[in-house]
Amino acid sequence: MYKTGFDKIGFVLRLIKNPSGYIVVLLYIYERIEKLKAIVDTLYEKLQVEYRESQSREKVDRRDT
Repeated sequence: MYKTGFDKIGFVLRLIKNPSGYIVVLLYIYERIEKLKAIVDTLYEKLQVEYRESQSREKVDRRDT
């Protein structure tokens, strides 16, 4: 679900020679805007749950084989 979004971000960062300045600005904005922080934190939590579930499914699949 989120993979295409991360692929797009990675593509943009590869185009920029030194993305650290942009990352610092994004982190600054993230820390200052509470609504954005709430949205990002919620998405991050969902990603963590999704990752754990996918890891569990992979373990079960490996055991079956």
